Amino acid sequence: MAIVTPIAVAGILILLVLAAISLTSHVLAQKPTQLTIVVSPHIVGESSYQVTGRLTSEGQGLGGATIDFTWGQPGLGDTKILSPTQTSSNGFYGVTGSIPYTLAGNVIAHYAGDSEHMPAQSEASLVHPTLPAHIG
Repeated sequence: MAIVTPIAVAGILILLVLAAISLTSHVLAQKPTQLTIVVSPHIVGESSYQVTGRLTSEGQGLGGATIDFTWGQPGLGDTKILSPTQTSSNGFYGVTGSIPYTLAGNVIAHYAGDSEHMPAQSEASLVHPTLPAHIG
């Protein structure tokens, strides 16, 4: 009888540890997210831009999420641009503003994630306008 009690206690402790590990894994699991971005016009040097997109998880829009924006150029890093915006109840967002850069680069939309959803980002390139061919 003296040996049975410690074995029973050890068994109960092992079950408690396994239950805690399972619960922790479930709580810490975040759902994948997808973020889209469209920038119009897509040419650098314009006075105003419309940036739109959608944040989803498992095919459903995520409402009330904050989307931040940066400007990225190779070798120069990222710089915050535009005002952060909130997604609508079905996950759509839109913001209008200026992007004060004349070199080609990328507008990058960022979602930081939350306790239930993973972070996401998406990029749209702004390019130089095509110059007309010189007729000579």
